[in-house]
Parts: sequence; structure tokens; C-alpha cells
Amino acid sequence: MRNATREAAARGWDIYKSTNPRPSLVAINEVLLSEGLGQVADRMNRHYQSMDRTGYNGPYISINRWDVSRTA
Repeated sequence: MRNATREAAARGWDIYKSTNPRPSLVAINEVLLSEGLGQVADRMNRHYQSMDRTGYNGPYISINRWDVSRTA
């Protein structure tokens, strides 16, 4: 699977954080595809879960930026 576009990754995060209970990767990708965006990978879903576990509720942050912010 190719890397998701930033737009798809950010939209996936919006879907994830606005849905309770939290949606599955399949559910996120169904919405993304219905909106004409590409799918996100399992790694991206784990990234959403990581941001959620820390209580982060802001705009999408890329995996690399998130990792750097957590080690600083």
C-alpha cells in the first residue's frame, strides 16, 4: 500500500476522533474511499490510537512530527 496523502491522513484523524466508540481501520477507510481519498494503513491507525491515548485532540500531526515531539 502506498503512503496516504496528508489530506487522507488528516481526514482519517478527524473521522477517528469524532467517532465513539472509536472506528476500526476498515470503517475509516470506507469513509475515506467514499470521499474519493486513498486508504490509510494499519500504521496510521496505530498513530491515531497513540495520539488518542495521550488525550491529544488537536489537528492532525504527522507520524514523524509526533514521534519527535514525544522524545523532546
